Amino acid sequence: LRLWLDPYSIKLHRIWWEAMYDPEQELPLSASMAFSRFMSGSAVRHDGPISKGSLRLLLVASNPEGLRRLQLEDINLSVEKSIVTHATESLGETLVVEKYMPNVTVEGLAQKQAAEGFQLVHILAHTIIRGERSFMVLADGSGNAQEVECQQVVSALTPADALPHLVFLAAPMVAEASTGPALVTMSPWLVDAGVRAAIAIQGPISEDRLVNFCNSFYETLITTGVIDVALMVARSAIF
Repeated sequence: LRLWLDPYSIKLHRIWWEAMYDPEQELPLSASMAFSRFMSGSAVRHDGPISKGSLRLLLVASNPEGLRRLQLEDINLSVEKSIVTHATESLGETLVVEKYMPNVTVEGLAQKQAAEGFQLVHILAHTIIRGERSFMVLADGSGNAQEVECQQVVSALTPADALPHLVFLAAPMVAEASTGPALVTMSPWLVDAGVRAAIAIQGPISEDRLVNFCNSFYETLITTGVIDVALMVARSAIF
């Protein structure tokens, strides 16, 4: 099922479409069929599918000093990092993971993506919504927490000559459930900027469910190369 949405309709994207329920199966539709939001992007890509060599994933985890000042909890990096590491370690040389943490700056993120051209980017960070504006909490030059406009983060991740194929946006397990919509808002902006697909976990979920989701998603993605199918399998693993 493909749901076509305006990339910049914030209210439409903040609706949890994936939770539409099939009363006969007692499951969300997205757990029993390939269910994705689609939109047209304004950027033009000139690269083709990845056909050879290892995939490279940048694991970004932002845990700067002073989160409590923003009424946010410190992220348990060892646990969060282990979830993605465990999900990808069985893939061997097929998927090479590089880590960027804990003092992630928007400038550093831009430099890494422009220089290295990672095909996959997995971001773990707190987000904040203020009215219609959304922010990601990254570090400043001194390692202290600061609010960065999500649109700035999108620009950092999408240099014209090094666009990622997939960006995975995750809220930390200690985040408030209300922070997820900021990540959902970022997803269409990423696609509009030229990213082929963006995934956003709209709210924190338990460690065991997140492990199951990531394991199923990355394994199926590498096996099939089809993001829609990988998402369906991952959702089915946690329902």
